[in-house]
Amino acid sequence: MRAYAREIAFTTVYSYLMGDENPQTFEDVIKVENLSEEDFEYIQNVLTKVKENKNELDEIAKTLSKSDNLEKLNKVDLALIYLSISEVSYLNTPVAVSVNEVVSIAKKYSSAKGPAYVNGILGEFFRRTNG
Repeated sequence: MRAYAREIAFTTVYSYLMGDENPQTFEDVIKVENLSEEDFEYIQNVLTKVKENKNELDEIAKTLSKSDNLEKLNKVDLALIYLSISEVSYLNTPVAVSVNEVVSIAKKYSSAKGPAYVNGILGEFFRRTNG
């Protein structure tokens, strides 16, 4: 079930990055998606960590993408990168689990080059941080 919860977490992070300051209320998410309490908490924690650390995540994305303008980056890819970095760095998710899952989500939601791009950015980040 965590893979499904991660996909829902991705959609909430994506909504947040697209300017929705209050993505679908958590109560709505748990009702509509029929999530367990554990999965609901996971989603809530991911979004909270992304919000709390957005400036740091932005700087990481700028550095690794070699782009000063995050507006040029695919928001789907950016949301997946922020999701993975947040869950590994702040929620103690194993690197391999997180990267494999977000690359799978990228295959579903991103461009043809998205999965390789997300994998490359995350690989570089976790190499640099010994994650």
